[in-house]
Amino acid sequence: MLRSYVTKKYLFFYFVAIMITWLEAVITPALIQYIVSSFTNHQLHLLWQVLIWGIVGKFDSFAGFGGNAITMHEC
Repeated sequence: MLRSYVTKKYLFFYFVAIMITWLEAVITPALIQYIVSSFTNHQLHLLWQVLIWGIVGKFDSFAGFGGNAITMHEC
């Protein structure tokens, strides 16, 4: 019974989500380290770039999640 719900496609998406989470766990501390070092070195130009990339990345992820919600209801 469970086998009919768990297809290869869903397993693939599950493992991709896990890989993205692991990648985020590695990138986030490095990004915070760059932000703190930029603050201490007074490199405000780099801080603005990081802020803009963060906003664009969050917008992109929200738009992607919204698209997935629409397609999941159609299946």
